[in-house]
This record gives sequence, structure tokens and C-alpha cells, in this order.
Amino acid sequence: MRVLFVDDSTAIGELLQRRFAPPRLAPDHSPIEMIIATDYQKALAAIREDDFSRFDVVIVESSATGAAEVSRQILNEVRRTPVIGIVLTAAPSVEDCVESMRAGASDYVAKVGTIEHIAQRILKGLERVAEARGEIDLDALFVDRHFDELAETYAGRWIAVGRGRLLSAADTYADLSAEVKTMAVSGSKFWRMPPPANTRL
Repeated sequence: MRVLFVDDSTAIGELLQRRFAPPRLAPDHSPIEMIIATDYQKALAAIREDDFSRFDVVIVESSATGAAEVSRQILNEVRRTPVIGIVLTAAPSVEDCVESMRAGASDYVAKVGTIEHIAQRILKGLERVAEARGEIDLDALFVDRHFDELAETYAGRWIAVGRGRLLSAADTYADLSAEVKTMAVSGSKFWRMPPPANTRL
């Protein structure tokens, strides 16, 4: 899977390249390729020319000098595609976050976080792309990652999982079903912990 990183500096992009270097793999088990672009206009032109066929996630640093407007243009291109757009900024604010989301961003990350924090947000974006393609099941992935914890905490109970997170738990399926409906959650999946082998309800 391919990630386009747009920033006027290569420092963070190079750290992320090392973070995602083999043998680390994307959620669909393919290598992760980080492409770094320091020229915003060229990045925008490349995105338009390639119609996003080469990228799965685009992360753009919007607080660089003179980058605000072209960052919005990049996000506007992203919003019309399956590509996940992420805004990275050194000057986070509620107003900027709202504007970024309106422009087409799917996520908003402050530069004050660690490289690992940024990397995890990129991985979340890649997971969403892979799920949309039918290559992974985020709900099943969540249960696999947290199986021991869930089995210990909710032993003998039903759990509802949606969008890769625990939604609710109850003693019976009927109780859980009512609870989930009250939460107006659609597309949830249900497991009894520990779940029967190879069973998805």
C-alpha cells in the first residue's frame, strides 16, 4: 500500500519511512511505501494526473508557510475518492480541525505527538482503505488483537464490535441486540466470548 506524505521538510517523512520499512507490512499484508513530496503544487498535480490510482493515504502538513490553500485543494481532490486524507499540523485548533474535515480530511493529527502516534493514525487510514476493498474485516481484526483481554473480561457474555472497537456487552444476545439498537449502530458484529471457532454471527 502507498502513502503520500506532503511536507516542506523531509524530517518526519524520513522517520516514517524507517518506521514502515520491511519487514513491517500494511493491513492487507503488502509492503508500505512512503512517498515524500516537499513541493505542494507538484504533489497536487501528481495527484490529479494519477487520479489517486497510486495512493491509499495522503497525509499533508497544513501549517507550513504558504501551505494552507494548496492543502485544502489536495483535500478537495481526496474527498472525491476512496483515498484517506490526513492533516498533520504544528498549530492544532478546533477551528482548523473543522475546516480540514470540511475540506475532505478523514483525520487530523497534531505534530506534537510522537512519530509512533502519527504512524498509528496512518495505519488506521490504511485499515479503512483495506476494509473498503474487502481485504480485511476490522471487527474481526479488533477481536483478534484483543482476544485475551476480551475473553477474560467478558467470559461467557456476548459482545458487539463495530468499526474496530467494542460497542457493548451483555449477558444474552437478546439483551445485547436491544442495547445495540438503542445505540443506533448498524453493521455491528456479535461474538460470545470466547467465540466458537470460525463463527461469526
